[in-house]
Amino acid sequence: MKRNMVLGSLYFVLVLVLIVSNYTTAMAASIDSTSEEEPHLQYAITANIKNVTSIFQGISIQVTMKNLGNESVSLDIGGYPGGTFSIFNDEGRFINMNPKFFLTLYWGITLEPGEEYTLYQGVWYQHTMYGRFARNGNYHIYGGTAIIYYQDQRITPDPFGPVNITIARRFFP
Repeated sequence: MKRNMVLGSLYFVLVLVLIVSNYTTAMAASIDSTSEEEPHLQYAITANIKNVTSIFQGISIQVTMKNLGNESVSLDIGGYPGGTFSIFNDEGRFINMNPKFFLTLYWGITLEPGEEYTLYQGVWYQHTMYGRFARNGNYHIYGGTAIIYYQDQRITPDPFGPVNITIARRFFP
């Protein structure tokens, strides 16, 4: 009985160590897109991991915008949250996106020079839009924004990215 408890505890600690070690991987490079006209904004998408080796790894994805100009910029954004990300496989097939829905809210922000603003931050748990796990392979994550207005003119950028990740899971991480 005591032996079974010890073995069970060791197994639990081993699984916990494997899960925690999978969440401490290096940050993937950020991919950005910079607007050429006024206001001078930079849109970026960042994922927290490049290579997924475990089914327990959630992939944190962040969509941001940054004021690269020398003056404050007041923007109006239509849709909440202000950003989104879409995932495609190597064949260009749509896999999933977050968030699924936008609320029709109209809100404003002011960005000071050099200030960065997070439009959306979410986690992809390696599922397709049908709830199945994504297969091993290469995936491309694109960022997007809600409708953005500057001085009553629409400046919504095209989708930007991709951040490329590889899913190469195996039974034991």
